[in-house]
Amino acid sequence: MDNELDIKVGMTPHTWDNHNKPYSWVLLRWYKTVWCNVGFGWAKTPKEAWEDANRHYEWYIIEHKN
Repeated sequence: MDNELDIKVGMTPHTWDNHNKPYSWVLLRWYKTVWCNVGFGWAKTPKEAWEDANRHYEWYIIEHKN
């Protein structure tokens, strides 16, 4: 399935990568044989990371209908 999407939220804070927003998120899309990063960001908490990732997901599916 080419349109499969996954949201990943890092639950371990990475203060050495981003002191103010240590929790990362990424939106991944499956393209035939490989997962590709189609969005990422940082947040202050895991909950905020999920909310940011979900907003990006909603934007992404609207912008990339095909």
